[in-house]
Amino acid sequence: MPPEPANNPDPRRFEVSKATLWFDRFMGWAIRFGGIGVIIAVFGIFWFIGKEVIPLFKPGAVVKAASVTSGTTPVILGVDEWGGSSLSKGESLKDTAQTLQAMGADAVVIRHSASGAAQRL
Repeated sequence: MPPEPANNPDPRRFEVSKATLWFDRFMGWAIRFGGIGVIIAVFGIFWFIGKEVIPLFKPGAVVKAASVTSGTTPVILGVDEWGGSSLSKGESLKDTAQTLQAMGADAVVIRHSASGAAQRL
């Protein structure tokens, strides 16, 4: 017959190293800060939704067109929607420069494989 276990547990069984205690303390603070961060994020989401949705319930305002215009010429950006360059369509760099000049472009952004193409344009 095996011996009966003692009713008193071994006290060394409950000893915890200092490293474990420091790690537990650190993780406790990390969890607290994480929880506070989540609460702040939820309030931020509510603020953003309120800022974007509440104006939808306000009545519209009618403003004269003259008060809306800025008085300057509009800036126009052109994007090649077809994905090909003017060179692949058969235009030369000179043709592209003449087209841009006819459009009255103030500034041009160019990416060309030939060195010095921007100076020639």
